[in-house]
Amino acid sequence: MVAGGTAISLAFALLLQRGGRAVNASRLAIYLPNATPLIATSLIWTWIFNPRFGLANWLLHSVHLPTSQWVQAQASAMPALIIYSLWHEVGFTTLVFLGGLAVISEEYGEAARVDGCGPWREFWYITWPQLRPVTTFVVIITTIGSLQAFTQFYELSEGGPNNVTTTLSYLVYQEGIVIGNTGYGAAIAVVLFLITVFLTLVRRRTSVGAGITS
Repeated sequence: MVAGGTAISLAFALLLQRGGRAVNASRLAIYLPNATPLIATSLIWTWIFNPRFGLANWLLHSVHLPTSQWVQAQASAMPALIIYSLWHEVGFTTLVFLGGLAVISEEYGEAARVDGCGPWREFWYITWPQLRPVTTFVVIITTIGSLQAFTQFYELSEGGPNNVTTTLSYLVYQEGIVIGNTGYGAAIAVVLFLITVFLTLVRRRTSVGAGITS
C-alpha cells in the first residue's frame, strides 16, 4: 500500500501538473474517492469483489483473464484490500505531490532541456531530488494511515480468511471487543499508539524541514 500508493500518486501528479479543463476534471475524478465515506464505499466494493456476479470478475472475464475469489481466498484477499485502499487514498497523496511540483524550481529543468537532457534524466536528477522531502512526507502519512486502517478490513474481509487480512487495528477490535481479551487488546493498542506517535514526530520534523505545514 505504501510503496504502490506513493509511486502511483507521483505518476498521477506528473501527468496532471499541466493545466487545462481536461486535467482539472481528471484531478477531481482522482480525488473524489478520497472524499467518500469509507463505510459506504466498502459496502459497494463488497459487491464489486463478489466472485459470482461482481464487477471485478466481469471485467477480467471480458478481457479473457482468469477470475478471482478476491477477499474469499487467502492468496487474493490482501491484494484486493490494497486495491480498494489505493482507489480510496491515492487522490489525497496525488494532491500533495501536485503541491510539491508547483513550488519546485523550473530553472534547472529548463537549463537541462537546453543541454539536451531527456525527460527521464531530468526527472531522476532534477525533479526527483527536489521532491524527496514531499515524498518522505507522503510515505510517512501513508504508513500511519495503513497502520490505522480498520473499516475496509472490517467490512470487506473481517480479518479473514484465516487472518491473512488481520491488521493491528483490526486485531485490537478482535481481541478487545469480540473475544473480550481486553488486556491483550489494550497492549496492542498501546504499541500501535507508540508507533503512530513516533511516525507523527518524524512527519513533523520532515514537514518543518520541507516547509510543509501540518
